[in-house]
Amino acid sequence: MASAVHVPVFVSAGWAAILRPLFERWEQILGVQVDVHELKGILYGSRHWPPIVLTSWLPGYPDPEYYLRLLLHSESKTNTGGFAYAPFDELIERARREQTDSLRLKLFHEADRMAVADRIALIPLFYGRSLAFAKPWVKGWWEFGKSCSSFADLVVEP
Repeated sequence: MASAVHVPVFVSAGWAAILRPLFERWEQILGVQVDVHELKGILYGSRHWPPIVLTSWLPGYPDPEYYLRLLLHSESKTNTGGFAYAPFDELIERARREQTDSLRLKLFHEADRMAVADRIALIPLFYGRSLAFAKPWVKGWWEFGKSCSSFADLVVEP
């Protein structure tokens, strides 16, 4: 019997246990042995990532530009995966210049499809949610994506 192919997978600290069911399915369906390694912080900011990295990312504001331009534009400092595709960059720039919301979103949707479905720049495995509880007398709490909101606008009623 041939030995299993070993696939190195790098994960953010603490994620290995959460992702174990995924790795088990890869082993069952694909017949590969997943070798899990903790992703060290030194890789952030580097353009030399391992082939398979499972990590998480939260947006700072609810707009497709935040995801697409900051994660995948070839000139973005936060394009840690090193994705570079000129037609994608051109589409992102067209969307950024667009004045009409509906056309702007259509162009970003096209860019998303290009990066994820056509070029497989990344593969979203799941989308998380953040949750916060605020007492009824706390007014002004708002968040999107990140669970750290500015406290400057909070009002605590007596």
